[in-house]
Amino acid sequence: MVEASKSLLHRSLPAILKHSIAKQSSAVVKSVPGLAWEARVASVAIPPNTNLTTLNNGARIASENWGGPLCAVGVYLDLGSRYERDHETGATHFLKNLFFEGTEKHKKTELSKQLTKVSAFSDAYITRENTAVYAVCLPKDVEKTVDLLCNMVLHPNFDKVNVVNARSNVLEHLLANEQKPREILDHYMHMIGYMHTPLENPVLGRYTNCETITADTIANFHKNNVKGPRIVLAAAGGVDHQLLVDAASKHLESVDNNYSDEVPDLTSCRYTGSYTYHREDTWPHCYTMLAIEAPGWDELDKMLVFKLATFIFGQWDRTHGLRGNSPFRLAQQVADDRYLQLYDTFYKPYYKTGLWGNYAVMDVEEANEFMSNLQWEWRYLSTLVNDADVEMGKNFMKQDLLQSMESSATVCDDLGKQILRYGRRHAIPDILHRIDQIDAAKIKEEFNQYMYDRDPVHVGFGKTGNLEFHHYWDVRYRMYWWLR
Repeated sequence: MVEASKSLLHRSLPAILKHSIAKQSSAVVKSVPGLAWEARVASVAIPPNTNLTTLNNGARIASENWGGPLCAVGVYLDLGSRYERDHETGATHFLKNLFFEGTEKHKKTELSKQLTKVSAFSDAYITRENTAVYAVCLPKDVEKTVDLLCNMVLHPNFDKVNVVNARSNVLEHLLANEQKPREILDHYMHMIGYMHTPLENPVLGRYTNCETITADTIANFHKNNVKGPRIVLAAAGGVDHQLLVDAASKHLESVDNNYSDEVPDLTSCRYTGSYTYHREDTWPHCYTMLAIEAPGWDELDKMLVFKLATFIFGQWDRTHGLRGNSPFRLAQQVADDRYLQLYDTFYKPYYKTGLWGNYAVMDVEEANEFMSNLQWEWRYLSTLVNDADVEMGKNFMKQDLLQSMESSATVCDDLGKQILRYGRRHAIPDILHRIDQIDAAKIKEEFNQYMYDRDPVHVGFGKTGNLEFHHYWDVRYRMYWWLR
């Protein structure tokens, strides 16, 4: 049954690609001698040309005209908690909230009304390295939407009343995160994995800084980080590039490149393998994360290898009906064990570094057994993974990639982040070609380099009674046992 399931997955790619591409193109796939089927299909999935304009101050305006009735517009910044100094921790989170508290031109109520008039949806998000504010609107409202978004990002109102309102929202988010075990573990993982480096800064900030940070500190942080070369305005959908440039230039050209304080920089962050366990017996389960250092997004080919590995390793939840018929090896082993509730695989790439690993929820009494099974599968990935596993992972990965291109909002987000990171757009056929070049030998090579005899990061929360001091040394021992 397992082999039959895998075979079905391997044959499903043409259907997946056809379904996804049919929504973007009506072109007929023609037979081209010497080309793989996937490459021929990818040839009709070439996105429209990426139009990129760089202003004199380094700010960039990028667009892709996919047509359609909607357009997504976003302002993307090289700005996140990784840029925060000790006294500025949480400033990015405050800024995200202040963007919607009003601008120098619009009060909060007026801004909200204007956004409602021109956009079907607007929101913002922050990560450790990026900040984004975006909206989905009709093509005829692009100019108004650009005007609003640029004013929100470039000219937020740092009035004390707005800062108080933002502080309330920040505290609310911090309290909400305390009820999310995965977010708690993610914070611990970065705190010890990148201790004494900027990457240990929590995305949402800390309670201590939240109570003490001032409007002047936030304003100075904004002034010293929102600079021309660190701004990208991106749009996708039914958008005219020249109209976009004309609308954005009058805002972005006024941004200077002069730093009045220390010049922010994405310095290399040292990774440290370690562990921490936070026991809270009031929680129903043991929540844990185990991770290793991985390549950053600056190494695209290596990043795709580790991204592919997340699809090979997969995920499983007790509510799934697959049980032993799951395509993922670890899921087949643990599906009948009552102690495990779920596991997932994650990959978090940053500049010059990253984290790859697994999140799991289980009964603490069997924590050692699960960790042993988990690391045995890590060994399999490093030494025994075969071409059938890799093809299955490629199908899942390609499906995920193509589905992410089905809406103007996701295309805009991908476009903005790629221009920020690489200064260019990697088209879908380029990514598909790079994925096709990965084989089992490549995965073994990369994972042996990053996994074998390396110090992992292990964090636990909840009922961690069995995760005692010696547990980490068992985990560490299993990082090199397969070649002994």
